[in-house]
Amino acid sequence: MIYLYCYTGQPWKAAKLLHQVITTQYGSGPGSLCGNDDCGQMSAWYMFTCMGFYPVCPASDYYVIGAPQIPRAAMHLSNGATFTMTAENISDQNIYVQAVKLNGKDWNSPFLPYQELKNGGTIDFVMGQKPSQWGIHALVPE
Repeated sequence: MIYLYCYTGQPWKAAKLLHQVITTQYGSGPGSLCGNDDCGQMSAWYMFTCMGFYPVCPASDYYVIGAPQIPRAAMHLSNGATFTMTAENISDQNIYVQAVKLNGKDWNSPFLPYQELKNGGTIDFVMGQKPSQWGIHALVPE
């Protein structure tokens, strides 16, 4: 549900709540995963959210960009390619997306097409302490 803020042009609201859930509902100790993992769904949500995006609608061909929760991650894809995420300035205070570059180009949409990552590449986030205008004017893909 949190990612739905991105559909309404309010991605900063998603960023705030994503950070809150990750820091209060997940951890590395016993009992640090609340509830039943439901065949790995909660863990999958965690992994995608840490990378900054999530497949809100599995039948669509795009992911929704929320806000990364870790400084760097790499996905080694089944075709041998690698898709890498970096989050510059990320911290417990810097939870809001200020800018995104996808494969070196400015990316202003909170929607990430599968076509843009299936052959590998990079997504680079710049994070900051305050909400920004990033992603507020994006149109929902058809």
